[in-house]
Amino acid sequence: MKKLKIFFLFILVWVSQLLTLNAQVLPEYYGDLKFGKYTVGFKSICVFDTARKYDLSCGDSSIVLKNKELGRPILINMWYPAIKTNNSSLKIKDFFDFPSSESTKVFFKILNDFQYKNSKLYAVDQNIRKNDFPLLGDTSLTERNRKRKVIFESYINSPTISHRNAKLIEGDFPIIIYHQGLGGTIDENFLLLEYLASNGYIVINSAFQVADGSGYDDGWNTGVGDYEATFSDFNFIINYCKKNNISKSNQVLLSGHSYGANCAITYIGEGNQNVVGLIPLDSDYGYVLNNFFPKKYNPFVKQKIKFYDGLPMFCAGRSEAHYRMLDSLSNSKRHFLTISEMTHNDFTSQGAIGRYFCKNYVIDKKKYEHVQHNYLNMCSTILTFVDCYTKSNKVFEKKDITPHSGWKLEVSDKGEKSSLNAPFDESKNNCPTISQYIDIINNQGINRMKVLYSMCNDTSMKSKIVSDIFDFLYENEDSLNIIPYLDWMNEIGEAEKNLYNIYFTVFYLSFLDSGNGFNYKKAKPIYQWLIKNYPNKKEGYLGMALYALATGEGDTDYFCKRVIETDPNYLNTTTSSFWDDHNREKIKKYLQKTH
Repeated sequence: MKKLKIFFLFILVWVSQLLTLNAQVLPEYYGDLKFGKYTVGFKSICVFDTARKYDLSCGDSSIVLKNKELGRPILINMWYPAIKTNNSSLKIKDFFDFPSSESTKVFFKILNDFQYKNSKLYAVDQNIRKNDFPLLGDTSLTERNRKRKVIFESYINSPTISHRNAKLIEGDFPIIIYHQGLGGTIDENFLLLEYLASNGYIVINSAFQVADGSGYDDGWNTGVGDYEATFSDFNFIINYCKKNNISKSNQVLLSGHSYGANCAITYIGEGNQNVVGLIPLDSDYGYVLNNFFPKKYNPFVKQKIKFYDGLPMFCAGRSEAHYRMLDSLSNSKRHFLTISEMTHNDFTSQGAIGRYFCKNYVIDKKKYEHVQHNYLNMCSTILTFVDCYTKSNKVFEKKDITPHSGWKLEVSDKGEKSSLNAPFDESKNNCPTISQYIDIINNQGINRMKVLYSMCNDTSMKSKIVSDIFDFLYENEDSLNIIPYLDWMNEIGEAEKNLYNIYFTVFYLSFLDSGNGFNYKKAKPIYQWLIKNYPNKKEGYLGMALYALATGEGDTDYFCKRVIETDPNYLNTTTSSFWDDHNREKIKKYLQKTH
């Protein structure tokens, strides 16, 4: 009888715990998304890669550290299935509490400051700009900034479903390593990461910082390690998990957003075959038409495509993504999801969940709610994808996706091309896709492309197509050969619409060295064309000011002044673009120094 009572008592306790687990209250921003059966644990540790040197003073020679060169610090933030705990769940800002020591205090101080600065930038500032505020009430810059501060405090003090240092459940949980991309912070996609952990995955992100510790400046480079540094970080984390038996599973997937997604894709092309799947979110490779990263790392060449053999990929992007480059990895099965009304950062928690916190302050609340729900549904779809390939041993198909408004899924089987990238068939459609336009330019010439463009009656994407073709031509042609194309853009009324894109494409491909060197001379004729044709717009003067600052050639003073004359608010404007703000600071410092 006593044993029977003990048995019933055990059952009672077990049921009570189960009910408590299922009754866990989700934060409201989770909407209708259902979390998994596991409690989510979170831990943050720092380990050192002793095979690589790293300056832990981060370039500050005035700082004296007891152990300055322990190796490269590798931050491992881990969300994982955990034994149920009564400890309170973490707030979003608690993810920023790093395991600092005497040796790493400088590094983690920079990293911590960076989190607050860029988390606010991506979760709030980019989501709530001047034109988003209601016209009633105080809409001054001071009041807008006050509201942004209030929103950010609400965001970072909100609860998550993660519990610090909860005990890891031993099991064969697949591991997903997530790279948050350029300027990305630890909370960039926290909801996706803890959601996957609640469904039986161990998910890890890191700092992915600069290579040697000496190039931090204002902290931007915290999330901008070069490819070599990032690849070594991936390898180190994968090996660390194996050596320390983090999971009984040997399955590792890579994911990331933007540059982080690019890194995950490119990593495989370097011959690394320790990964069983890729989940790139709004990767540049979904939009660009040629590889614009260092040529030595180009994964889309014949000798590297073999490394993708049989590797499933789930790629999510905006509605204008054409996936031309990723579709060339034809030895793998590729799943291409596009979602309308999403912007680049809406594929992260900061973008989409940030909209949840901003929506009460904006005019178009329904749009913000729609984006939030699309993001949550995307998280659920990603779970379905990884479950198929790691747990159920089945192939992920279109029928496995619940269709939502504005969603389009293309699946390219091994050896197949997406319909977006298949050869153009005039008998079936009079509007080529951007990939088909490029093939037409390569095989039939630019004039044939112009003819087909004039025949296309779909106006929704025509401006974007013209802009994308300019990007392609600028990368692959001499400047003088591009001028006739710009003249044609002017004739059809598309040049003025795309002034910023023309300016920025030229800047990005010529003024930044991503491994292929600088090309200032190529930029000059394009910026001169902009000034000649649009003398009252700032883009041409801005380009020439940056050209003069970089080369010492030309009248820097004149060009900087013309930028301000054509846009009097230029120096006082802030954007969500690092390079816009960076270039603005360059011009501001020059003018302060010389006047």
